[in-house]
Amino acid sequence: MERRQRHTEAEVADLEKVVTQFPQSRDARRELGISYYQQHRSDQAMEQFKALQAIDPDDLAAHYNLAVLYRRKGMKKEAAEEATQYATKRIDPGAPTYSLDYLRKHPEISIESVPWHVHADEEHGASLAQKQP
Repeated sequence: MERRQRHTEAEVADLEKVVTQFPQSRDARRELGISYYQQHRSDQAMEQFKALQAIDPDDLAAHYNLAVLYRRKGMKKEAAEEATQYATKRIDPGAPTYSLDYLRKHPEISIESVPWHVHADEEHGASLAQKQP
């Protein structure tokens, strides 16, 4: 809310309190890093994004923002590493389309994409049926 109202000092002060109280909060670290970034406080932003990566090494915002910040500081190697991590871990927007096409062509395995499905052991079930009188 404070960010939208452009109360940047209050925004940062509140987020700093949240990070102090909940140092493992990914959201708080990410938002504080973004706030610092928007205020051109690069070192502090980098500190938050690095802390975020220590909590969640796959956080895309951390990889993206660190790539930008490293590049601005002339740290080309680090920027390239973060950019590669971002590109590798981000979701391919075409993936759902490709997977749906594949599942339409292979209905025998389409049930595997549904998280609540149940595997039936047909051999086990058949052997139980034979043993029952």
